[in-house]
Amino acid sequence: MTLFYLEVDLHLPEAHSLKEKRMPLESLKAGLKNHFNISLLEIGDRSKWQRATLALTGLAGTDAQADQIMDKLISYIDRTWVGEALVQDRLYLL
Repeated sequence: MTLFYLEVDLHLPEAHSLKEKRMPLESLKAGLKNHFNISLLEIGDRSKWQRATLALTGLAGTDAQADQIMDKLISYIDRTWVGEALVQDRLYLL
């Protein structure tokens, strides 16, 4: 089994308050949880209006499967997030 960890920085330039950030962020988090068997947590920039950092973790049978799942997660975020998304960390843990 391989544990994977993906850290993504999100930017939402249109947000001018924490409330404006919350709706698209909660929508993204709910979509990720519904489509993938992962755990996720907002780990950074919680008090900043236009930024958020998400940590996503999950299990896969092999390193190759973990890599494939992380590619799908990144693709999903790129398709659904309304701002910029930048992958900060991409790790495998045995």
